[in-house]
Amino acid sequence: MDLLAIVQAAAEVPLAGTVLRLVQQQGIDSLGPLVDDLDQLARLEALVESSKPPMPSLPAPATSHPLLTTAFRYPPLRHGSRFGGRENRGMFYGSRTRIGSLVEGAYDALLFWEGFSDPPKAPIRRRQTLFSVLLQTSRGLQLQVVADAAAQAALRDPLHDGPTQRLGTWMREVGLEAFEYLSARTSESLVQVGVFTPAALVSTPFDQVEITGEVNGDHASFLSHDDGTVHRFPRELFLVEGELPQAAA
Repeated sequence: MDLLAIVQAAAEVPLAGTVLRLVQQQGIDSLGPLVDDLDQLARLEALVESSKPPMPSLPAPATSHPLLTTAFRYPPLRHGSRFGGRENRGMFYGSRTRIGSLVEGAYDALLFWEGFSDPPKAPIRRRQTLFSVLLQTSRGLQLQVVADAAAQAALRDPLHDGPTQRLGTWMREVGLEAFEYLSARTSESLVQVGVFTPAALVSTPFDQVEITGEVNGDHASFLSHDDGTVHRFPRELFLVEGELPQAAA
C-alpha cells in the first residue's frame, strides 16, 4: 500500500470553520515568581523573547497573534510530529472539537510524565488555555474521507509516523495550506486539523477557556473552568501492546 500515491489522487477542497487548540499558559504567571517587580518582569520577558528564533514572515491576511504564530516559529524542533519532521518548520495542530483537543493534550501530558526518570510523588497540575480560531483556505485536504482501509490504518497508526511525515512533506511542497485527519489516539472518529501556514488562520483567538490539567502515572485529567466539567483519560486508552507510544522522531 502506497499511502502517498493514494492521497495524491484525492481532490483538493476548501476548508473553513472553527479550529480549537490547547496550549500551556505562559507570560506573567510563569515568569513572575522569578522577579521582584514589573520592570524586572518586562526586562525578563524581553530577554526570553530575544532568545527565540524570529517569527516567520506572515503573508496577508495572516494574523500576528502569538497564540497562532508561535506554532510556526521553530525549526529545528526537538521532536517531529505526526505530519512533520524535526527539520520542518513547526505547524499548527488543532481539532474540530473540544474533546479532540483534550485527547491530544492528555497523550502529551502522559508522555511528559513518562519522561521523568524519577516520577514526582504527587500529580502535576498546569494551567492551560483552550482557544478557537477561524480557518479559511481554498487549498485543503480531508484525509478522513480516504476510503482505502489500509491507507486509513496508516494515517491513524499510533506507532509509525514515517508514512505520515512523508505525506506532510509532499503537502508542503505542493502548496497545500491545511488538512483534516482522524486522531490516532482514539478509536473514535475525532477530526483533527493541521495547518502549514498562518495565512490560513483568518481571525484572532476567541472563546478562550481556562483549563487546569492534571497528570500522574495513571491518567490525565482536565477541568474546564467555563462549565465545570472534568474530563479524565486513563493511560490505558493510549497504550499499544502495553506501552505508551513515544513522540515522533
